[in-house]
Amino acid sequence: MRVRIELVEVLCRDTEDVTGADTLYLVGGVSDGRQTQPVLTNRLWINNNQTRSFAADRSVMFDAEVPENRSVHIGLQAFDEDAARDWAKHGEWVTQLTDAIAGEIEQLPRDPQIQQGPVDSQNPDPNQVAAAILRGAVRVVGFFAQHDKDDKLGQTTIDIPVGVPSTEIKEWNFSGRSLGGVFGWSTWNYTVRYRVSQLAPSTPGAIATFGNKIKLRHLATVRTLHSHPLNYGHRSTSGQQQVTAYEGADDNDLWIIKGAHGQPDNHRAGQPVQNGDIIRLQHGLTGRNLHSHGGIPSPVTGQQEVTCFGDNGFGDDNDNWRVEIEGGGVWDTNRRMRLIHVNTNHALHSHFGYSHPNWTASQQEVTGFAGRDDNDWWSLFEIH
Repeated sequence: MRVRIELVEVLCRDTEDVTGADTLYLVGGVSDGRQTQPVLTNRLWINNNQTRSFAADRSVMFDAEVPENRSVHIGLQAFDEDAARDWAKHGEWVTQLTDAIAGEIEQLPRDPQIQQGPVDSQNPDPNQVAAAILRGAVRVVGFFAQHDKDDKLGQTTIDIPVGVPSTEIKEWNFSGRSLGGVFGWSTWNYTVRYRVSQLAPSTPGAIATFGNKIKLRHLATVRTLHSHPLNYGHRSTSGQQQVTAYEGADDNDLWIIKGAHGQPDNHRAGQPVQNGDIIRLQHGLTGRNLHSHGGIPSPVTGQQEVTCFGDNGFGDDNDNWRVEIEGGGVWDTNRRMRLIHVNTNHALHSHFGYSHPNWTASQQEVTGFAGRDDNDWWSLFEIH
């Protein structure tokens, strides 16, 4: 069973820092008893009633094959980054800048409406007073900042039994209160959302043939190639049907393997698909073909748009995709593969952390990518 656990977002109802936003980060680890993967997220600047997403390159806490009937153990701690660290980086610069500003204030001419006379304790120069207050205030802030260590906001241990294929969003809530130094009582309340995916292995060695209905899994992010009867509406779009990578599972994930544009529906029916074959993938529920086209941007990253196009399987030659199987041979469930758009030489591609509430239905964007990287790999995991 492949188990993938990824952080989605954090919701702040109340920050720990009574003077402003928290700088939240998570540390910990995830283990199934045989392998352990560390967790260290990016820092999130977050304030009351805000939701922030974790950076894509820090969001995956665990991704590995785990035997059934075992458990995956999660241990996490949440911290608000201390001011001391920021002061150590920037405090000297802030102090120098403050001294320079204070020096300029001291050089300002005295207000003629203020009583003139010798400057002494009874008749202080207000400019010098202002400069002294500025210098003193910054040094007081610096003193407290240097003594403000990272504040632990919460910790948790979670056990996830392995064995049932599923994808679900789980939540960890942590809250608390403490004596906040010179500021009095401090309280906080956070909810971290994370996704747990358990994916059953494919039937070993099963071979895809022309005419099969299949499901394709994006290997890097464990999403399924998906479409639905919603159209794009972003700037410069074709307005055609959306194609996404979906973290759930339903019949909108089913695609029918057919021959290239212009070939009859029964082309090579029942014969194995091989490395280098040109195919169409017809979306099972809407009848439109997986499609791309040069010069039209995708909705989030601006890469090449991928759509579903046509009517009941009839479209044009922008529906043609070349099968590239790692190691060559027939298309089976044992190996990863790429789909290359024939007319533009772009690879079918997806990438964690890129979505849009309307133009990808909050699902993961799918694009055509001119280069080649690990986000181009897909695998066959269901054959009907």
